[in-house]
Amino acid sequence: MFCVEATGVWFEDLLVVRPVAADTTVVIDPLFIEVCEPGTIRPVAVVADVPTLCGAKIMVDGHLHLLVRGELPGEALVTIRGIRKGFANVRLTPATEAEARRNEEFWHGWKRP
Repeated sequence: MFCVEATGVWFEDLLVVRPVAADTTVVIDPLFIEVCEPGTIRPVAVVADVPTLCGAKIMVDGHLHLLVRGELPGEALVTIRGIRKGFANVRLTPATEAEARRNEEFWHGWKRP
């Protein structure tokens, strides 16, 4: 898993939802839920493959509920985001110059397979 580079420590996931009705519920990956702080997972974007009105909300039971008002899309992409477990109140953490250099060396030394 990778964290989003931002002011906080976020994980993101992209759900591909193929709605069968105006109100459709899908399961969120249990591993994603497990690595995020409880109560921090939120939908941050919904994009349908046709012009229509869509919204999404996270249910308490680990599901995402997609609501469509208008033409039912064949597919909707829903981006969800949650704060990494253990980082609930961490924002723009200060680092020493040595830590910044080590981090920079790590990222520049990494090679794709």
